[in-house]
Amino acid sequence: METQEMTSRCDTTLAVFSRTGCIVLLLLLGSCVPQPASVPFLLRGEFMMLERIPTQQRYKCNTPQEILVVKIEETSVYPEKSQPGTIISFRLFYHLCSPSPVFTLKARVTREVSLSGKAILFDVQDYDLKPGTWAIGAFATLPPAIESGEYVLNTTVSYQNPANKSQTETSRAVFHVEKLPYKR
Repeated sequence: METQEMTSRCDTTLAVFSRTGCIVLLLLLGSCVPQPASVPFLLRGEFMMLERIPTQQRYKCNTPQEILVVKIEETSVYPEKSQPGTIISFRLFYHLCSPSPVFTLKARVTREVSLSGKAILFDVQDYDLKPGTWAIGAFATLPPAIESGEYVLNTTVSYQNPANKSQTETSRAVFHVEKLPYKR
C-alpha cells in the first residue's frame, strides 16, 4: 500500500512540475504557434511555420470536402527604414489548406517596389506552395541613387486552382528610404 501511495504522490508531483514548467515555457515563448516575427529576416528561402493539420484547425479548413484555400497572411520589409544602396529583406507569410499532405501548388510570386506609383524594383519567382503555414524570404539591394521617401512593396501570388481557374492573392507593405546627409 505504501509503495502505491508513494508512486501516486511521485506521479502527481511530477505532473505538477511538468505542467508548471510547460506554463512557464509557454509564457516565455509567447505561444506554441509560431508568429510571423519568429522567422529571422536575414534568411532566404522557405520556412515552415505551422504544419498542415494545425493550420487546418487554426483556419477552420479541415473538412475533407474543403476546396483548396491559399491566403497571404502578411508581407513585410526589413528594415522598415533604410538608406540607398542597402540590402533589404522581404518576407511573405501564407497558409495553404489542402486535403492532401503531399499536395503542392505551383505559384508565381511577383514583388514590386514603388515610389509614388513608379516601380523601381521588380522580381518574379516561381514556388511550389505547400500545405501548412509558411514564410518565404527574399533579398533585394536598393539602388544607390534611390530617392528618399515612402516606398510600397506590392506582393502578388498567382496560381491555378484545381478547377484550372486563375487566382491571385495580394498584399502590401510600406517602408521608408532616407538619404543620409552629405558630409564634407
